[in-house]
Amino acid sequence: MESIGSILGAVALLAGHCLAAEGLTLSARLEFFGVPSVPIQISPCRRPFAKEPDLKGHNLARFVIPVLAGTRQLGLLLDQDEERLYVDLNADGDLTNDPNNRIRVSSMQVGARGRGYNLYDLKIPIGRLAGLDEDLVYRFQLMVWFCGRRGYRQAWLWSAYRVEADVDGKRIILDFFDADLDGHIDTFSPTGTFRSTSYSAGSTRPYAIPRQVFVAGSTYRLDMADFPTVRLLPYDGPLGRLTLHQGSVTGVALVDANQTFLWLDPCETTFSVPAGDYQVTFVGLGGGTRDGTRHIPAQGYQGTRVLVREGQDAELRLGTPLRHHVELRRAGRVLLLEYKLVGQGGEVYDLRRLFDTPPRPTFVVYKGQKAIVSEKFEFG
Repeated sequence: MESIGSILGAVALLAGHCLAAEGLTLSARLEFFGVPSVPIQISPCRRPFAKEPDLKGHNLARFVIPVLAGTRQLGLLLDQDEERLYVDLNADGDLTNDPNNRIRVSSMQVGARGRGYNLYDLKIPIGRLAGLDEDLVYRFQLMVWFCGRRGYRQAWLWSAYRVEADVDGKRIILDFFDADLDGHIDTFSPTGTFRSTSYSAGSTRPYAIPRQVFVAGSTYRLDMADFPTVRLLPYDGPLGRLTLHQGSVTGVALVDANQTFLWLDPCETTFSVPAGDYQVTFVGLGGGTRDGTRHIPAQGYQGTRVLVREGQDAELRLGTPLRHHVELRRAGRVLLLEYKLVGQGGEVYDLRRLFDTPPRPTFVVYKGQKAIVSEKFEFG
């Protein structure tokens, strides 16, 4: 039986401008990416596992990752002295019966705030755990940081099923993830749907797999019934026109209650999209710096919506020009100032992610026409 992880990413396409009208048939391939990635739940474990290697006297830390949709737990035992991680690859609570389960830490960092351990390529045999193809293996990154008695840990899934194609000079790239680690895909991310010559900002946020998707200037119905074959079928539902007014935006994602997903290329202005009541779920803002162009996601755009009615026009405004917004509160003799940099649609941007040393905002307090105090404060 052919491994799902080794299926070739062949793309069956028709030629010419009729592609969008006749649909696309694509074949997904399991690939390893540093980006995009999906955050995976990882929790500390306060008790020893059922059976562990003999590591008496070692400085140990234990964690668990839920797998198979939370029905089982994958145990992780970090030996901080030897800088090795023991993995319960068969999720049976015994960390001594798994061949090749001892993994050396990729890097260890020591700083004023503590020490951190990174593992950049942790392989988990999800297929074997789920009773599927034994060659189905997911790859993760794991980071654990200790600060005295406190610490934090993060894990990311770096394996995704990717489909891609070029349509009328634009590239469609869709990634599908298995976020609950049961061997079946359940989320997706559009990582690049711009013209092949432009920067693919991409949204790495995972979304529920939609029914309809607007990518590369066309709307398709998403047919996943024969996955890893992915069919993008013609959409024949009601349409409206959405005009995007933006400045310095690198990508926009919207979703509605009918599981329609829109990924807008800011190189264009007007889009023919399915009618619906959409909420903005991602905005990327780009800007030039000394080392090139950086792209940051907006914050606080959850209230930004746009209603697209059948046969009618709608407008969406995002990005620059930006405006300064300051809220002032008094706590006794103390004035509390909250500063935000806000885009056209009400979305908030943190310029600390765009510039290495952003300028600190300055405020002046007046009594009548006379300035009585002037000060700078931290951005945020």
